[in-house]
Amino acid sequence: MRVAALWFPDWPVQAARIDHQDTDELPATLAIARQHRIRVCSAAARHAGVRRDMRVRQAQAVCPGLVVLDEDLDRDGRMFESIAAGLDDVASSIEVLRPGLVVVDAGAAGRFHGSEDRAVEMLIDAAARRGIDAQVGVADEIATALIAARVGAGQVVPEGGSRPFLDVQPVTLLAAEASL
Repeated sequence: MRVAALWFPDWPVQAARIDHQDTDELPATLAIARQHRIRVCSAAARHAGVRRDMRVRQAQAVCPGLVVLDEDLDRDGRMFESIAAGLDDVASSIEVLRPGLVVVDAGAAGRFHGSEDRAVEMLIDAAARRGIDAQVGVADEIATALIAARVGAGQVVPEGGSRPFLDVQPVTLLAAEASL
């Protein structure tokens, strides 16, 4: 079975931006924290030197304009519901592993839409309609599809090509995703 994984990088940051879009403007340097430690941050914050698991005070010293919000798992889930619903319009077999990470039966979606490539394109378009950043990976099994999504947008591992693809990936990719 072919699997497509859609990964929404820094989902808690994206969810916070969606949640605050009507009330106030959030800066590019944004981070989400739990127990005084950075859990996730925006690309701009990473570029300024902020890292996951960094103490909030240290992160603010490295990046003085950094806005830090408290982790809100309810917000993350609530904001992801509409994304999942939009993806469900394209493929009936979506499974939300966590807010910000979805897997789809790419074979079934490909048969319905005429090709695997067309189905993947439609899934990305469904996410992009909402102004959300998403990356997709396609492979023979879930774990490889997740890694392919994290490696680069639109990464398609050929059928039977999981082992050669995984052989060249850093082991740190496995630790980066709790769903693995």
